[in-house]
Amino acid sequence: MEYREVPYGSEDYRKMAHLRNIVLRRPMGRVQLPSELAKDVNFRHVAAFDGGQVRATAMLDIQGDSVRIRQVSVHPDERGKGIGAGIMAFAEEVAKAAGVNLSSLHARETALAFYERIGYVAEGDYFEESGLPHIRMTKRL
Repeated sequence: MEYREVPYGSEDYRKMAHLRNIVLRRPMGRVQLPSELAKDVNFRHVAAFDGGQVRATAMLDIQGDSVRIRQVSVHPDERGKGIGAGIMAFAEEVAKAAGVNLSSLHARETALAFYERIGYVAEGDYFEESGLPHIRMTKRL
């Protein structure tokens, strides 16, 4: 698996957006709107590739010494193979290289155990985001 940063608007970025749509939007009966994708210009994008195919993605919203990792997506055929942990480790390395020391994310209830396994700690109560229960989680980098 090759992990690398992907420029916004590139062909690889379009592949990333497609995977996010399949993993995060379609199960909820939604599609990504062009207006949503236009906001991605504000983030850094990382992906895992296998044979030119995007297998996992994440977006980094870096603000000073903290990052919010967003839109983590792993292709359904790749789940349970360590690729999710790999994309998170790579995202954290990119963030650390940018001077970040605190990572946060909003985890879907179904992903809580995964994020706990890789060192994130839940904070506060569940809240609704995009129509699903989420919880804020953080990790010192």
